[in-house]
Amino acid sequence: MQKKLLGPTLAALIAVILFSTGGLCIKRLDLSALAIAGFRAMVSAFFIGLYLVHKSKTYKLPKISRTGWLAAASYAVMTTTYVLSMKMTTAANAIFLQSTMPAWVLIGGAIWLRESITRSRLITIAFCTFGMMLFFIDELSPRQWQGNMFALVSGASYALLVLALRKDRHSNPNGAVFWGNAVTAILVIPVALLLFPDTLSLLTGWRTWIGLLWLGIFQIGLAYLLFVYALKYLPAIEVAIITLVEPLLNPFWVYLDIGEKPGQWAIIGGILILFSVIIKSLMRETSKEDLKVIE
Repeated sequence: MQKKLLGPTLAALIAVILFSTGGLCIKRLDLSALAIAGFRAMVSAFFIGLYLVHKSKTYKLPKISRTGWLAAASYAVMTTTYVLSMKMTTAANAIFLQSTMPAWVLIGGAIWLRESITRSRLITIAFCTFGMMLFFIDELSPRQWQGNMFALVSGASYALLVLALRKDRHSNPNGAVFWGNAVTAILVIPVALLLFPDTLSLLTGWRTWIGLLWLGIFQIGLAYLLFVYALKYLPAIEVAIITLVEPLLNPFWVYLDIGEKPGQWAIIGGILILFSVIIKSLMRETSKEDLKVIE
């Protein structure tokens, strides 16, 4: 069992590492956050679309189930509300509140997917939440409540995305990710162009497109292909717990880039989260419900 789940676990971890490169790359771009979200989604939709064409040998748009459309809609909401939260509250608040996702997945997975609520999963989430508080102890702020609300919605929609992709694992979850990116691009790009008229002129720079190509192809496109693969074999809550490593990696990339060192509490919180996730991954349960993950 553990050997069969090693590949999906590594796939989830690689996906999270790719997700984590977004923060630094976004900071390097001169585009507005909305423009980045929209054009990143456009590039990702093209990349995943080409993958699906190669895999299916057809040139038709992917068909998805109702659950797939729920995943696509959740993706669009998650992306948009996260960008809004980053604009309206502190980055620490946005990341911390979006990281409530595993708690939502634990509850939703038990109700919708009939996954187990085990003691170790509860303890892991509790330890990770405490570690996250230590990680952002010097940056969290109760102000800017509108942005905080958007961040909470982003976390809940992220959870719904994970649950829907897991539920849709035997259908066409990659198609759902394609449509999620396509819908995001269609909705967000016109708004970005309207609110930020200089967007088109900024898109003429080759460095801008290198950044967008990285974000669309690797940070989102390839990452979600691996993410979907992991969700095919692992319970949604197990993948959700692994995603808690992402907030730790963001400052790591910043440190490598500009040498900005995290504080003492951030290091302690990061070690606590990393230790909890590793122990949980090595000591995964094999309950009757979870035995179905490789079927």
